[in-house]
Amino acid sequence: LELGVDARFISGDAGGGHGWNLVQLGGQWYQLDVTWNDQSASREDFLLVSDDYMLKSRTWDYANYPACPNPYTP
Repeated sequence: LELGVDARFISGDAGGGHGWNLVQLGGQWYQLDVTWNDQSASREDFLLVSDDYMLKSRTWDYANYPACPNPYTP
């Protein structure tokens, strides 16, 4: 919370052990993976996305993390 943004680390699987983040903006939670985003053709593929989007490429213990039902829309 140092910058006023609540963030959590997720430990899961993406074809092997992997970690990424959740961030809360405007009262809503979003997923982001700066590691995979760096490899992506689009710099926004894994930036502020929903759980459903992340489920296409990874798994995690959903019960231990806030839900991210929607992608960010400005």
